[in-house]
Amino acid sequence: MRIIAGTCKGHHLAPLKGRQTRPTQDRIREAIFNILEPIGPFLNVADLFAGSGALGLEALSRWGGTAVFIEFSRPAVDCLRENIRRLKMEESSRLIQRDLSRGVHFLNKTGGPFDLVFMDPPYGQGWCNSIASSLLSLPVLKETGILVLEHDLKEPIPEKVGDWGIGDQRRYGRTRVSFYKFMKG
Repeated sequence: MRIIAGTCKGHHLAPLKGRQTRPTQDRIREAIFNILEPIGPFLNVADLFAGSGALGLEALSRWGGTAVFIEFSRPAVDCLRENIRRLKMEESSRLIQRDLSRGVHFLNKTGGPFDLVFMDPPYGQGWCNSIASSLLSLPVLKETGILVLEHDLKEPIPEKVGDWGIGDQRRYGRTRVSFYKFMKG
């Protein structure tokens, strides 16, 4: 895994060992950023279920700004800490080890509202529906912000939550990426 573009282009990330965490493939990450690039920059980013931090670190490399990384798994936290150090992004990164089953209400106290939130939970465990619904119900995202939700093709997700809805969706094999945006009215 490597950073695709920006100030850290070409830098390799430390890999996560084991199968507990599934990293976003380089080709999917590149496709996500090809969609986001024309509407960026996004200077205040949150990366939920961050794993190795590839999505949030890519955003920092491309646009600068700040990123909050939320991860619960100890091995993933250690890997992410190493990747932040490798890329010399300690000043622009905040790493929080937290179980998101306890909710996302704390995000407003960690630098929100955000311009961009990445959410790449474990597939098939019901995280997408519960966390995305909670997140979009709270003032965690700016009205101009975007939630990028990576999920299994067959996993149910909310089409609309309040004034937020799916503005775009893409399919990559058994992975679907849904882009939520503010759709008032």
